[in-house]
Parts: sequence; structure tokens; C-alpha cells
Amino acid sequence: MEGDFAIENLRKFISDNNKLGRSAIREAYRKWPNREIPYTLSSQYGSYARSMIARAMKLAD
Repeated sequence: MEGDFAIENLRKFISDNNKLGRSAIREAYRKWPNREIPYTLSSQYGSYARSMIARAMKLAD
């Protein structure tokens, strides 16, 4: 029963917070230029982890 409760709470959270097409930041000067966010990866990640992170970021793009 606990799992069902968690899923229903998640569904409610998603439906209550699904505001596609809206931006929390209204002032254009506060937004990232060209919609690109600069980042660096820690050197603690090996090549496999870096490739997995890159693949995940492409999926999110």
C-alpha cells in the first residue's frame, strides 16, 4: 500500500506542477545566453562515466 500511495502522490505532484511553456524567470537579462548553461565535469569521473553523462544530457536536450 505504501508504494501505491507514493505513486499517487507523485502523479498529483506532476499534474499540479506541470506548467510547460512557462518560465520562472521573467527578466531576459537573468537567463543564460543562447539557452546554453556552461558546466565542467569533475576529474573524478572516468571516460565511461563521462560518456554516460554526455548521453543523458543529449536525451535531456
